[in-house]
Amino acid sequence: MSKVAFLYEVLKSPHLFLRQLKILNEVNKYMRFIVVDSLAPALSKLQIGENVDLGAFMKAEGYVDHQLLVELLNIMDEEGVVKLEEGKLTLLKQPPKSPFPDAISEMHPVLREAFGTFIEPTIRVIRERLSGKSAGEFDTGDLRAHWSIALEGEFYRVQREKAIRFAKLVDEARKRRGTFRILDYGCGGGAGTVQLYNSLSGVVDDFEVDGCDVSEGLLEVAKEDVAVGLPIHFFSLKKEKPLEGQYDAVFVSHVLHWTDDPVRAVGELKSYLKPDGFIFGVESTISKRIYPVDLFIRIHGAKGFPTFSELKRWFDENKMKLEFDPVWFSFKATQ
Repeated sequence: MSKVAFLYEVLKSPHLFLRQLKILNEVNKYMRFIVVDSLAPALSKLQIGENVDLGAFMKAEGYVDHQLLVELLNIMDEEGVVKLEEGKLTLLKQPPKSPFPDAISEMHPVLREAFGTFIEPTIRVIRERLSGKSAGEFDTGDLRAHWSIALEGEFYRVQREKAIRFAKLVDEARKRRGTFRILDYGCGGGAGTVQLYNSLSGVVDDFEVDGCDVSEGLLEVAKEDVAVGLPIHFFSLKKEKPLEGQYDAVFVSHVLHWTDDPVRAVGELKSYLKPDGFIFGVESTISKRIYPVDLFIRIHGAKGFPTFSELKRWFDENKMKLEFDPVWFSFKATQ
């Protein structure tokens, strides 16, 4: 996208764009609070000005994930709480008192939907990861409810709506013969699947929408709550794979950065397409700009957001042409 096109897209929805940007910056702020809360019990045992060997600190606290601890301490270094230098840790001041739960009530309502319920689970998961417990499935236990609430919220709804428009989904469906078939890959609790269905309903005569996910818990939410009464077929990727060559479009929203091998994942998605089919959706490229947001998803098991060049490579290596909107992180890839 050219700079002119970028500016045009921002000016079309300036208030909405600024709101989304504000929310991302607030996530950045609250993620820093979470990091401080996560390490506060351990750091509070140190004396101000005390210089300790990082290895000894890890042993005393039962920490085994050195890389994650260094990431977290670097954030606390930026906050002026500690100094980390050459394997030595110095406490500069006692960690501030936790701003939670009061801070939650001050959050923007859209942020509260998308992020607020994750605060306690994220603090818990950080401590577990430091102690050597690997990330479980992203919807384990109470996380299932948190993801369902977040993905049904306004923050993600707006991004999906922008992706649907960016791909010109209705126009694509109208110009094709026969039944227009679309797959929501990584559909979660079905909020995006229903959004796809509603975008075509009443304006496209013949279409079918399928949704699939590895989380059987979230699929249960989709079937029994979010999409009740709609003719949408949901299925578990643990039990079956999408059929090759069956779909006119595959939708993936915030999915690729969870995969172990995104290039291979894109190749699999491409195999589900008809010869003139396309892949579209949402994939953030903010890893270098709002680092703590990237840390948040990695804590919960994702691989981290890509840069634009990385995202482009995933499709280039599968011989697909990528169009990308850096304002809303919408993309469309054609064969």
